[in-house]
Amino acid sequence: MDICIPFKALGDPVRVSILKALCCGALSVGEIVERSRLSQPAISHHLRILREAGLVTAEKRGTTVYYAINKDKFAAVCCCVRDEFEVE
Repeated sequence: MDICIPFKALGDPVRVSILKALCCGALSVGEIVERSRLSQPAISHHLRILREAGLVTAEKRGTTVYYAINKDKFAAVCCCVRDEFEVE
């Protein structure tokens, strides 16, 4: 795994705030927009980056797409950090 890709995605405070919003469960783009001060296109852009980094998943339910944290990817990233820096 290229450890840099998820960390690059986490390097933006907007994306971190999106992930914090997703901690309680899956949300649609509209729900994320309501919780932020950004436009729908801006939120969609950040979600695309998070999705490409594998940090979020997208599930279409009817006409709405819901985003959720990819817990397996987060766990893998944490393990990589621990292994890379030999943290116990």
